[in-house]
Amino acid sequence: MRNSFETHQGQLCIYDVVDNHLEHLDDLLALYGELFPQYISSLSRLRAQAIAPADPRFIRHQWLVKVNGDAAALATFGLALQRGIGFCLSIAIRPAYRSLAWGSYRRLSEFIIRQMVAQLEADATHSGARPPCGLVVEIEMSGSKSAESRRHLLERYQEYGFIHLPVTYHEPAFLRNAPVQDAQPMQLYFLSIHTDCANILQNVVDSLLIDHYGLTEDNWIVQQARKSIEHAGAYKNESRS
Repeated sequence: MRNSFETHQGQLCIYDVVDNHLEHLDDLLALYGELFPQYISSLSRLRAQAIAPADPRFIRHQWLVKVNGDAAALATFGLALQRGIGFCLSIAIRPAYRSLAWGSYRRLSEFIIRQMVAQLEADATHSGARPPCGLVVEIEMSGSKSAESRRHLLERYQEYGFIHLPVTYHEPAFLRNAPVQDAQPMQLYFLSIHTDCANILQNVVDSLLIDHYGLTEDNWIVQQARKSIEHAGAYKNESRS
């Protein structure tokens, strides 16, 4: 995929820090620590992922976005090949670059999300896997952000076509190096890519909690999420506009 773009503010480049492409690893780790101080314990996982061998279950990406050579944004995401679910684990942009717009892109966040979707589709094609059903993001319901900031963030995702999934979901506590009972409640938002998919809610939960985070089926987080799916009923995968 193309990784260099000309914007009104200069050249934008996307660097994927995986498969032992380590030239930009230190810049990625520094930006992650700056934008996600509550996840400082995750830096070791980012470093490990940069040198990890291929996993037949996933295709993973760790993007560092630079504008004129300066670190501007990051996104970590992947595709669960068997389930056809794209998952975004983190996306963040330095304030100075959030309003960057050019062409049809109103903000840098919109550009990054559209590029992520294109990457997921390319990954599925190159792997001979099913087309991705969609892209799911985890959004904090508490933490350092104010209620106004969270509302603004949700409005942005909805503007880009994401819809809320009716799932009771918690992020595992080990990601913050916290006690197991301190798992953080999250909201899941989903951007549909292809509509011929079944069991979206089940596949989203299992892709994140079991396949990615490695929880067992009897873990209370998994059990609670699955129980909420039973109460939610069927989910209709709406096509994105």
